[in-house]
Amino acid sequence: MANRPTIADIAQRAGVSVAPVARVLNGHGQECLGTVRRVYDKGLRDMVGAAGMEWTA
Repeated sequence: MANRPTIADIAQRAGVSVAPVARVLNGHGQECLGTVRRVYDKGLRDMVGAAGMEWTA
């Protein structure tokens, strides 16, 4: 099994700090739509594809 990305990995890839990533993933707080999109599009989607998995959202 490939190494799972950490919140820090996702944050770096998305260009945001760790705190907004944690809030987006846990569904807490009110992040702006742009931050949520960056976390999912740049952070998670790219990492899922790199791990050889398929993104289904």
